[in-house]
This record gives sequence, structure tokens and C-alpha cells, in this order.
Amino acid sequence: MYFDSLGQFPRGNKSIVWVGLKLNEMLNKIYRDLEISLETIGIKREDRKLTPHITLGRHVVCNEEFCKLVEMINIENRIILVDKISLMESTREDGELKYIPIYVKEFR
Repeated sequence: MYFDSLGQFPRGNKSIVWVGLKLNEMLNKIYRDLEISLETIGIKREDRKLTPHITLGRHVVCNEEFCKLVEMINIENRIILVDKISLMESTREDGELKYIPIYVKEFR
């Protein structure tokens, strides 16, 4: 996989800031297969499109406009070796977001 660009998901007056990953056929296949499998056990498909990313920060408050921040940060086009994937459940416990692995697949 490869880094793509910096982005954000607005959440009120804060944001989730992330670095995107370039889509590729293998990632699309994993996503499609996962959605089909989850649908068979009653979990509805996502309405939004896949945005593969690595979260850099949650509850981020930017002093600069985000567009200016994006221009200042250079995301190197580096290869990311993927040797496993994890399906995570996100849940809140005592107001804190926790990620619980429910399935892990290692590639060898």
C-alpha cells in the first residue's frame, strides 16, 4: 500500500485528521468480500464509500485553516508493507473509545 494525502473528517468544532492510502485492487477486493460476508450475518453495508486511511489524531483542533495545514505538510509516497489485517470493533467504555480486535488474518 502507499500513502496518498492528508485529510480530515469534521466532528463538530474538532476533526479526525488522517493520512489517506491509495486504493488498489487487493484492498477493494478485501473490502467487497468483507461487506458481502458481514451482510450474510445481518450487518448492513456502509452507505459511504471506502476511505482507506491511518488516523493521526482524534479530537484535533487546528489553529490554522486545514487547507493551509495540508499545503505545509509533505506526505512521502512510501510503500507500506502489510503483513496482517485486523477487523476491529469500536466501542465506548466510560466515554473512551476502545478498539477490540474481533478477527486477525496474517499474510505469510
